[in-house]
Amino acid sequence: MTKEKLRALRRSLDITQDELAKMSGVSLATVNRAEKSGDVLHKTMTKLFNTLKTHYDSCNNNSKHNYFIGNLHSSSMGLAQEGEEEAHKY
Repeated sequence: MTKEKLRALRRSLDITQDELAKMSGVSLATVNRAEKSGDVLHKTMTKLFNTLKTHYDSCNNNSKHNYFIGNLHSSSMGLAQEGEEEAHKY
């Protein structure tokens, strides 16, 4: 489900996969894989969500995005514990 949340949040912020890749310092292929299969490292998935949160925080608080941001804060999204370096399918 996390991969779906990533895609939904990115789209709700009107950010392309290419833009997210550049903003977060990962390749376009990595963003694409994170959204399609979820087969990425925990730190990579966390970096992508943190990049989107930072982008959201820098924009005005549009209520259209509150649902996604609320879920980002209130849910662990199935992410592994900090420091775990295994690749996971989200």
